Amino acid sequence: MMVVPTDVYLEQVKIQVRTKGRYPTDKHEDHKDRCLQLAAEVFEVLELAEWKPHRHDRTKPIDREKLKDELVDVYKFWLNLLIIHGIGPQEFEDAYNKKHGIVLDRLRQEGL
Repeated sequence: MMVVPTDVYLEQVKIQVRTKGRYPTDKHEDHKDRCLQLAAEVFEVLELAEWKPHRHDRTKPIDREKLKDELVDVYKFWLNLLIIHGIGPQEFEDAYNKKHGIVLDRLRQEGL
């Protein structure tokens, strides 16, 4: 299973190369900025759910097209974090599989 498709990753790398001058050269500042961008996109996903019960009609369905659009933004900003830290698709897949194994072990221990 390829957790991060290589072609998608490489396309995002191309975008990062083209926009390199827009981000701080300090690794910690760049990391912080990318995390804030990712968080902002995640909050846009949250807003689609109209989660404030006192201000919205919670019976209204979530707009599926907007949801997909925002989730793509989340995915792209998440990929940016992998890229700036030099974590490629295979390295991430290995880390994912390791963590997934830990989660499965915990679920088995809990009888789930």
